Amino acid sequence: MGNYCWRFSPAHSVPQIYQIIITKSASGISILTWSLYIFTASFWIIYGVAHKERAIVINNAFWVILEFIIVLLALIY
Repeated sequence: MGNYCWRFSPAHSVPQIYQIIITKSASGISILTWSLYIFTASFWIIYGVAHKERAIVINNAFWVILEFIIVLLALIY
């Protein structure tokens, strides 16, 4: 079960991205919070690389990408 959960866990950010794009508004989005998510996921990537844990690296790379998109959209809108 856990093997599948890590693959889909970054998907929780997709509705947030969708909401910002559709409404063209990022009100209520904390840039600081999402930036800290990026910061935290970056450390997990470093940990995954150091311990040769491909699943950790891939999962957190997806997190960073999606969270970066949210921060970027929040800055735009």
